Amino acid sequence: MPRDTIFLQTSLSDFIVRLTAALDADGSTPKDTVAALMRDMIDEIDLAPHLTSPANDCGYSRNIVHTDPKGRFSVLAIEWLPGAMTAIHGHRAWGCVGVAEGTIGCDMFELVNEETHQVRLSDFIEAGKGAIAAVDPKPCGIHRLYNRGTSRAVTLHVYGIDLSTDPCCINVPYHF
Repeated sequence: MPRDTIFLQTSLSDFIVRLTAALDADGSTPKDTVAALMRDMIDEIDLAPHLTSPANDCGYSRNIVHTDPKGRFSVLAIEWLPGAMTAIHGHRAWGCVGVAEGTIGCDMFELVNEETHQVRLSDFIEAGKGAIAAVDPKPCGIHRLYNRGTSRAVTLHVYGIDLSTDPCCINVPYHF
C-alpha cells in the first residue's frame, strides 16, 4: 500500500510542539498561525486520551491539556455529549476551534447593549469534522456552542490566554 494512503494518527503533543515552534518563528497574528496549523492537523489528532474530565451540568467536559510556559496560549480538548450547550459568551482573547469528531452547532449573536451584556441572535452554523473557526476577543465573536446530534462530538480549542490558574477566565458571559 502506498504511504500516502495510510492514515497516520498524530498525538496532541505533536500538534503542541509544532504550534509552539510556529509561534516562536512566526511574526504573524497567532490566531492565523494556529488556524493554519489546526487545518493541517485536525483530522489526524487523537484527542481521546485527553478526554478525562466528567461532563458538567451543561453536558460537556473541558479538559485543559496544555498551557504554554510563556503564557501565550492554552489548549483544551472538549467532549460534547448529545444535548450539550454552553452559555452565551464571548472571549477575552483570540481563539481557534477545530471539530475533531461529530458535528457542533454555533449560534452567533450581536451585542445590543454593552453595559448590560444583552445580545440578540444574528446567525447560526453547523460544523462537521475538520471544520476550523477562529474568534476574536469581546465584543466580537459572541456565540454559544451545542451538540444537537445523537452521538458525542469532540473539539480542539486553542486560546491566546494562560488558563492554568483560572480555567474559565477566557469567557465573558452575555444574555438575551
